[in-house]
Amino acid sequence: MTRKCPEKREMGTECFQSGLISMQNVSWMRSRDLHILTTSDLTFSSDVRFSPEHVSGSDAWTLRLESARKSDTGTYECQVNTEPKIMYTVQLFVRDSDKPEGYDAPHSQQTRISYESTAPVATIMGPREQRVPSGSTITLRCVITSPYQPRPIRGAQWLRDNKLLTFQPGRGGIIIETERIAGRTVSEATLTSVTMEDAGKYSCRPTEGKVDSVILIVDQGERTEAMQRDAGYVASRSTNQNHGCNLFIFFIGLLMCQLKYFLRFK
Repeated sequence: MTRKCPEKREMGTECFQSGLISMQNVSWMRSRDLHILTTSDLTFSSDVRFSPEHVSGSDAWTLRLESARKSDTGTYECQVNTEPKIMYTVQLFVRDSDKPEGYDAPHSQQTRISYESTAPVATIMGPREQRVPSGSTITLRCVITSPYQPRPIRGAQWLRDNKLLTFQPGRGGIIIETERIAGRTVSEATLTSVTMEDAGKYSCRPTEGKVDSVILIVDQGERTEAMQRDAGYVASRSTNQNHGCNLFIFFIGLLMCQLKYFLRFK
């Protein structure tokens, strides 16, 4: 993610994680010197311009920077101390306050282009909308490649509606398997016994790089079967009723013929 900020202004960048992760596990680090700036609600930097911000119950942990300077330009990482470790990277560019929005100095523009052009790219296999019946099992397959081979691919995260899939409360039967091969990473998310609540937007997000998403639609398979059974029962009942009516008319006709024959020879 790339953020731009005018010099001498205040800025904040957010890291979204599941509410099931304890706040003590979330840290912001400056990449150039590997300096931990904040952890939870504590500040570990002697630079008082940096401070953490978190609203109780929120999924966002914000690193706030006051009076931004050009020297603050660089990469910042939000790290969650889980297994495997979760990392979210932000690239900050601080521009002159007298420069218009959208202006990039030649060196910063070159840095940004270089950074973005080498970022890993995620691709989820299959159509953009994937439809499955309820109660079934589905596997989403994501292939992450790096246009610039020497740049390592650290891993991937799966999200549903922008929340980590592995931390969905009350939902078991989720299997995440990731295989790292030279130049690419293949990650598969398997959902068993799919329900209507599993419908939504599923995203494969590299720890840094371009995200890809698909929409999962869950059909009410059991309800459809029941409706088909009911329709079959109604059709069968209607057929039986029609057959009974035809049989009744046949016997009435036969009785009238016999009565007419009897009166004729009486």
